[in-house]
Amino acid sequence: MAVIENSRFELTVGKPFNRGAFEEFIRNAGYVEEGVADDPGEFAVRDEVIDIFPAGGTFPMRIVLSDDDRVLELRSYDPATQRTDNLLETVVVGPASEAIAYHPETVAAKVSDSMERLLVRTYETMPTVFDIIGDARVAFAPGTEERVAQYWDIIDDARQARVTFAASDSPSSRSLYLSREEWKACLDNQPRAELDLRGGHELPSLYEPLQTHKAVLEFAQKSRQDGRKVVVAGGDALSMRSAAGCLERRDVTS
Repeated sequence: MAVIENSRFELTVGKPFNRGAFEEFIRNAGYVEEGVADDPGEFAVRDEVIDIFPAGGTFPMRIVLSDDDRVLELRSYDPATQRTDNLLETVVVGPASEAIAYHPETVAAKVSDSMERLLVRTYETMPTVFDIIGDARVAFAPGTEERVAQYWDIIDDARQARVTFAASDSPSSRSLYLSREEWKACLDNQPRAELDLRGGHELPSLYEPLQTHKAVLEFAQKSRQDGRKVVVAGGDALSMRSAAGCLERRDVTS
């Protein structure tokens, strides 16, 4: 967790922009340079304008710089229309890869490396999701145990295939996955929550090519008109501020 928390780049309007530090951040944090930043984890540089799509973000962000490398503007924008969605004062960009290399020369990736092997080679220790959530109560959906058993089979098949077909690679004694015994021990110690979903309604599909944002806003607006509560959760701080601004402009409160 400390690695991820320390792998953030903060930008503030009016403050100097450190190009060297930014280049080091995007290189180590897994961002990929493209002609247009229209997918999460991509960035594009055009003179005094830098577009970056934060990993996990809803929209890309445009950084407008002055001649003396100060941040003039920070704005999120719709990649389909290029129209500004929201103006921001401060933005914190997080990493775009699970494998964050502060010393790339010590964890140089091999062509045959999977993300699992790269993570094992990059980090000495890796917390489990149970380490992160602590004593929070967890609700498990019906059929969880059956799905977990299927994943165990997939993991075992992949591990056996690697042993059989990649014998030239030295095997690692560490694994990205919990063993069955470790998984059971974590479940036994984790507080459980039971959710009563009776009387709930299924959410409609809100994905529409190039119009997902509009569909979500219209759904929220209709829900409020029908007297239902709208809760916006998840996403990064930039996405949440952008969503809140859009809802306010539509007179939708949550």
